[in-house]
Amino acid sequence: MKPKVSIILPSYNYENYIGKTIDSVLNQSYPNWELIIIDDGSMDNSLDVIKRYKDKRIHLFTQKNKGVSSTLNRGIRNSNGKYICFLDADDKYHPDKLDAQVEYMNSGFDIVTTQVQVIDDKDEESPIEHFKMTWNLYDKKEIFGEDRVANFLYKNYFCKSSLMIRKELFNKYGYFDPRLITAYDLDLWLRMIPSAKITRIDKILTYYRWHDKNETAVNNSRIRTELLLILDNFIKNIDTSTDEKLLKKYLESINNCIKDNNLYKGFINFQLIKNTYKLEDNYNLFEIKNAQDIIYNSINNISTNNSNINVESQQKNVVPENQFQHIRRRLIPFKVRKALRNSLIKIKSPE
Repeated sequence: MKPKVSIILPSYNYENYIGKTIDSVLNQSYPNWELIIIDDGSMDNSLDVIKRYKDKRIHLFTQKNKGVSSTLNRGIRNSNGKYICFLDADDKYHPDKLDAQVEYMNSGFDIVTTQVQVIDDKDEESPIEHFKMTWNLYDKKEIFGEDRVANFLYKNYFCKSSLMIRKELFNKYGYFDPRLITAYDLDLWLRMIPSAKITRIDKILTYYRWHDKNETAVNNSRIRTELLLILDNFIKNIDTSTDEKLLKKYLESINNCIKDNNLYKGFINFQLIKNTYKLEDNYNLFEIKNAQDIIYNSINNISTNNSNINVESQQKNVVPENQFQHIRRRLIPFKVRKALRNSLIKIKSPE
């Protein structure tokens, strides 16, 4: 019997698209699938559209709004498939997507992605080149090779709707972090990819819809904050046995990510750090090792509606200068500190 594929579809106010999304699953040439739809408190007519479908392979769950990470996690926990796929409520599958990916998964791969076509509201191809470069045009042997972690530290090469993942990876590496709203997927990929066998099918089998709604869904402050949290966690959890050559690649990728995403500026918590330690604009956040507490607090204080960060609560978490050396030694292993000193990212004590 062909292995079952569980498709997790989070729904929140996508009544204009979700019908086409469900239709793309029903049109799959691969028959053994289940579609798990979790409506995350939609306030439009999304539920009415979903309930029109009577296929027994479709399972609907409803809940009060909890955010995308918690919604996806609920879908995974309620899944019965050997393989897990995700499908955003405005994206679509090519009819042969599941069949092609299952063939690769059955041959021993842990994660299989596909090429992606970006479409607009009218289902026509979008001219946005950025996504083509990120998802389709890279050398998969290079990106998924021995430097894969360093590559993903710089850029997220996965379109979530294009993936098929072996379910046991979630049992081994955990689920999406419910504290994260924008970079929740990158956080999980960085946990999964070091030992996973990954490939890409060089055929467009996924359609990613780009429109005003997803363009304005999150604010830049939130994105920057979550990226910093992920990078900060990664650098503090680097295995001390990591080869120094590979370690340097990690650190260079992190540095490039910080530069390209302008993570130095734009939100108050880094300004507080910079001002406290009299840092220059190009100073790296990872030189200040109380950053994690401040980042966690900023995540609690930044809403998706561009709420102001509570400056007073942030200032309470700035570590006095005389504690800096102790914190730096406690949070960064010696080998990592040594590599930091010898790479583009240098640790300096505040003057």
